Parts: sequence; C-alpha cells; structure tokens
Amino acid sequence: MINVNNILTMEAPSLREAITLYFRNAITSGDLKPGRVIPSSRELAKQLNTSFPNVHLALAPLVKEGLITRDRKKGTMVKERMHQLACVAIYVYHTTLDDLPQYQHTLIDQLSKHLNEKNIESRLVVDNNMRYGLRQLREWSMSGNIQGIITVQDGAEMSMIVKELTPLPVSVVSCNEVGFDFPGMIKTSVQALKSSGCRKVAMITTVARFAKDREGELHENKFYRTFVDAAEKAALECPADLIQMTNTESDYLHTSDEVTEFAFERCNRILMMPESERPDGLFVFPDQLITGLMLSIMQNRIRIPEDMRLVLHRNWEIKEPVLVPCAMVGISVSDMARRVICNLENKFYGKPKIKQKIEHELRMFVP
Repeated sequence: MINVNNILTMEAPSLREAITLYFRNAITSGDLKPGRVIPSSRELAKQLNTSFPNVHLALAPLVKEGLITRDRKKGTMVKERMHQLACVAIYVYHTTLDDLPQYQHTLIDQLSKHLNEKNIESRLVVDNNMRYGLRQLREWSMSGNIQGIITVQDGAEMSMIVKELTPLPVSVVSCNEVGFDFPGMIKTSVQALKSSGCRKVAMITTVARFAKDREGELHENKFYRTFVDAAEKAALECPADLIQMTNTESDYLHTSDEVTEFAFERCNRILMMPESERPDGLFVFPDQLITGLMLSIMQNRIRIPEDMRLVLHRNWEIKEPVLVPCAMVGISVSDMARRVICNLENKFYGKPKIKQKIEHELRMFVP
C-alpha cells in the first residue's frame, strides 16, 4: 500500500523530488518488491493533489535508474534487479593512497585481477574532500550499473558512510571483516627475536602511539601496548626510548620520502647509542620503512646479524630491497584480495559474512 502521507511529509525541496525519493527508497530497501505494480501517474497525481506531468516527471529518473518499468498494458512496475554479481566498484579515499602507497596500489591491482578472473568488471573510484566519488557510487547503485562495493578505505567512519549510502553489499578491508592479525604478527615477531638470542629489543613503526576515540580523547594505541606486553612476557628488555613511533595521528607521514627519512633518522638514534645501551634486536613495521632502515645500517656499518638481529614486516608481493640477513613476517596481498571478494560474494548471494584474519608467515631471509 502506497502511503501518500509519507510522501507529503518527506524532507525534500519539492513534491516532485519527494515522490522520486519515496519510491527510490521503497524499492532499494525492499519494501516494494520486484514485479509490484504501483499506482499510475494519474492515480498518484489525484491522491497527491498535483498535476499528472509533475508525477510523470518524478518517476522518470527511476525508469532511467532501472528501478521501474512502464508498460501501457501492464502499468508501472518495480523492475527485477540483476541477480548476478557482474560489476563491482572499488572505493578509496585519496589520502589512503598516500598511506602505504605500495600496499594500497598492490591491493587494488590484486582486487581488479581476481575480479577479472571471475568475469566481474571492476570500477575504481578515488574520492576527495568534495565527495564526488560517493555521489558516483550512489548513481551507479541506483541505476544498477554496479551490484557491490569494496572499500579499502581505512577507518570505520568512512566505511559506515559507504554502507549507509547504498543498499548494495559492501565488503571492507578492516579488522571487523577481512583484516591483518596485528597482535598475532607482533607476538610472532617478538618471539622470533627472543628465539634468536636477543635480550633487549627496539621497535620502529609509523603507527602513532596515541589515537583519538570517537569523543576525541587520546588513548594509547593497541599496537604499542601489544608490543610492550609481548616483550615483557618474553622477558625481553624494552625501554621506552627504544620504541620509535610517531606521537599522534596528526604526525601522519604523507609521502614515501617522509617515511624513508623517518626510518633513517629513527634507526640512527638507535644505532648511534653506546654499545652498552644499544638493543640487540629490532622489529620494523611496515615494510615501507625498509629503505630508510637499510640506509642507516649501511651508514653506521652495523653487522647484521652479529651486532643486531632484525625482524621486518613484509607484504610478499612488494619487494623493498633488503641487503642483510633477517627474519620477515608478512602476508599475501593476493590472499587478502581473494578473501575480500569472497566476503562480498557471500553478502550478495545471501550467505553470512565471515570475519577473517589473514594469516601471517615467518620466513628467514638471506641475501
């Protein structure tokens, strides 16, 4: 039953736009099922006390978007939606491409590759502060041009915006769906340092030590606390001055040059300590820091692994040059992409989503 009062009370600039919005929402939410006949433009015009052309023009965008069909004999009907996952939008915010750019670009490439292997078209949307990308997603969604969305946008807030924007299934690269097991990776890395004979360990990471919660309050990052607790549990010394991190999210490093400089300078701080104070083990995350780390080790003529043992994070598909023996702990970006796509397919075909952690692997490396 069409509720005329709901149309008349909708917040919209005009009655015409209220009619469009009402039927669009009712169809995409499933309140009006495929095959349902809706009142003709003349009937609606009479019920809403407006003109026939006004209603006719209000329904025209829904025809264009593929939500309804008009037939002289059958009337105006809700159109059957596509029941096959044929095209997926990959949504990313432009600043995300600056954060771990090699990882982000590799992940997008792998998503496109694996979608193509399934004969699913992919469309990349890189958004900016004007939110044109979100508008594009909504337009494609309403017109039936895409049947699902994958967002590699880091942050629950942006993911929620995408989910609220459209009734389409959305698969998110995040700890709440398909994500990296950071605590497990940290514990594995600390244990590898312990097993190699280390007694005092350090960490260099671009992860901020303090992060803001939804109320804007600063809290110690779980990444930092997990490393400290793991070192303590392994009976390893881990003085505060040996944990080199950015302080807060406002200290975000925007370019690869900034990240390399950060790694070089922070590694120098550690390697230039008196030998009695210097750690004999170092954990580095993410692999974007490896170039700066290698430059510092070469400049300070540190022998690896004699003077110091290293555990480096690594995404296996990304090849930062490593010049010394070390342990590497990492994941397959390709595996990440496959699981994100699998979760999207599950949602599209009505299967339950699966919260998945990408398993990390420890490998020994000798150049």
